[in-house]
Amino acid sequence: MSNFIDSWTWEIKDDSSGFKLIRPGIYPAKIIGFEQAEHLGSAKIPPCPKAILTLLVDTGEEPQEVKTNLLVHRKMEWKLSEFFRAIGRKKQGEALQMDWSDLVGQRLVVKISNRSYIGSDGDTHYANNIDRFCDFDPAMFPDDPDWLKEAQAAEDEEEIPF
Repeated sequence: MSNFIDSWTWEIKDDSSGFKLIRPGIYPAKIIGFEQAEHLGSAKIPPCPKAILTLLVDTGEEPQEVKTNLLVHRKMEWKLSEFFRAIGRKKQGEALQMDWSDLVGQRLVVKISNRSYIGSDGDTHYANNIDRFCDFDPAMFPDDPDWLKEAQAAEDEEEIPF
């Protein structure tokens, strides 16, 4: 109970949500989070499992977190193949038994776009969107990129700094 009461008296100082719209383009990224969830169904795809991925995208300035969902359904097999090719676990044209272990820390390249949506307030808002996963190319990743050092250190402590 004391944690609940203490929450009311926290000292706060962060004025930003941390969200920044990323200019559309192709960027290197690292998977920093993976959750299993359930897609409740839609007009196009029935209920099915879904993977929620959190990526740390190297924007060339300040790294930005972007979340994306992968629906584990036959209609989305092409997208699942694209993802597993992007992390180097699948080759074009070859079959693959999906392995969702050890995703955190995997590096990949993504194409970012911006999408608009109407919020509950009736206003138009914008979000970063993973448009596609690019095929894995080890040349895209230096051995120890500076932008990943802080995330890797925090990951070792099981706390992501963003």
